[in-house]
Amino acid sequence: MYSTKYNLLIENLRGQGYDDASNMRGEWNGLQALFLKDSSHAYYIHCFAHRLQLALVAVSKEVHDVWRFFSTLTSAINFVDSSAKRHFQLKSIRKDEINDLIESGEIDTGTGANQDCSLIRAGATRWSSHFNSVRRFIGLFGSVSILLQDLVDKGLNSNIRGEAKGLYLDIKSFDFVFVLFLMHEVLGISEKLCQTLQKNDIDILNAVNLVSTARINLQQIRDGRWEEFLWSVIKFCESNDIEVPDFDDCCTRGTKRSCQLKNNITVHDHYHFEIFNAVIYFQLMELNERFPESTMELLTLSNALSPVDGFRSFSPCDICSLVDKFYYHDFSQEEREDLMRELDHYKFDVPHHVQFQNLDSLHHLCQTLARTTKSVIYALIDRLVRLVLTLPVSTATTERAFSGMKLIKTPFRNKMENDLLANTMVVYIERDIALREVHEELPSTKNGKSSKMSPNKPNGYSDSEMEILIDISFHSNRNGKKTRGNGLPEFEPPMMDDGSNAPVRSEIVIEEIIEEDERNKKKKLIFQLMKQQNHMISMMSQGHEGALGHFLSFASNISKKSDAYISSRKKAVHRTYNLDLEKP
Repeated sequence: MYSTKYNLLIENLRGQGYDDASNMRGEWNGLQALFLKDSSHAYYIHCFAHRLQLALVAVSKEVHDVWRFFSTLTSAINFVDSSAKRHFQLKSIRKDEINDLIESGEIDTGTGANQDCSLIRAGATRWSSHFNSVRRFIGLFGSVSILLQDLVDKGLNSNIRGEAKGLYLDIKSFDFVFVLFLMHEVLGISEKLCQTLQKNDIDILNAVNLVSTARINLQQIRDGRWEEFLWSVIKFCESNDIEVPDFDDCCTRGTKRSCQLKNNITVHDHYHFEIFNAVIYFQLMELNERFPESTMELLTLSNALSPVDGFRSFSPCDICSLVDKFYYHDFSQEEREDLMRELDHYKFDVPHHVQFQNLDSLHHLCQTLARTTKSVIYALIDRLVRLVLTLPVSTATTERAFSGMKLIKTPFRNKMENDLLANTMVVYIERDIALREVHEELPSTKNGKSSKMSPNKPNGYSDSEMEILIDISFHSNRNGKKTRGNGLPEFEPPMMDDGSNAPVRSEIVIEEIIEEDERNKKKKLIFQLMKQQNHMISMMSQGHEGALGHFLSFASNISKKSDAYISSRKKAVHRTYNLDLEKP
């Protein structure tokens, strides 16, 4: 196992977090249960970001109108984006719409404003993708309506015309627009929470506070913002020629027969209570059920260490209870008594210290304790803070590592062995540390002149040149060659009969260094051309006349990029080695 290879002791495990997979979170046979058998203090925290996504999915299952909305939204987006021709038509319609709005003075112009955009698909496994999909559809609602209306009359066949007609009627209904704006309002609150939970520096206390603020915002929308929300929906419908129902009429299903009256409730009550309040209610219920679980007491007691608002929640009794109930294995009986005495000094010292003011998270408190050397004075409190910090908030960092495997083990590196893959993954995941190490090892001068240095471009090298230098260092270390002080391979020129080094021209060395890389680069370019060629054939089959010209332009740009890449690589290698080799 991984723990055996790196001499990690299971009994020292203090926190574990996974997603909603049953083989990971299973109460009896899941991985977290197996770890708890060996270490009863390895407290399990369900990934907060996954919980948020699961709460959203649960709402769509419970409220039928929301399920129908997402079904229609997905169908409309797939219908438009499945065809390159329809995708191009949508962009053209949007461009004309923006030009008209600029001429009428309804929108402003400026750098980065009014950029081309396309629809976004919502995915069950992509966090916050539902909100992005809803927000983008609202922005392109008018363009999508025009496109569907045009396809109803000018579609290539009856299937396209029929599907366009059905989608047009669905999205131009008041029900669709109502749920569209409702999900934009509700998911907007969840979006902020979801993005924050995916940060690397978020801790468990801030996560709990963010969940609480999300509950408060949802409750406020439910209690006092119904009239404001309904007015915005009606205004949008009027501007897009969508029929608004009479809210005083009785709500019916299907036809308007008296036998299909819906419990004699009005249309206003249907939208207000059966959709608006129901969606927010299920969202609140899911947040209440999924986030606290069995760890609520642990999180509540841990909040006593929080430095937020000038240590407002500081409580020596809660801190001692936290140790007695959850971390008694890490503190002896004598240390628990010493902890009380430390807390007596701590509450009059740290909260009033200048450097501890305006701290907003537990990890900032831990860093400040170490920086001010108070971690030595309050060693037991510092130990407890570090134990609480081991509780994982989300698995977003781990998910990003899995995504990084696609960038490292590509189709051109499909024979990479496990050891090389693992070592490369460590460099990729901890790339901030790796770049800092490269920044420190490279010389501070270049060509005899001092150069401006930055974290992203050490010693003034460009991005492409830095990629080349790191690539050379990687391959040289893998092959076991000698390296210089800056990590680049040491060139060993051939020996003469008298024992002296033979003069070698730099062009020969450059060709030897970049020969393999040029072959790999050509393979990538050929793969891109083949992919673009298949795309061109698909576009031509759908009647897009400019597909061939677009492909020829793409091929020309690929050729120019290839020449520029080789030239940049030769320049970078020459700049690196021209101090040791004779110039031509």
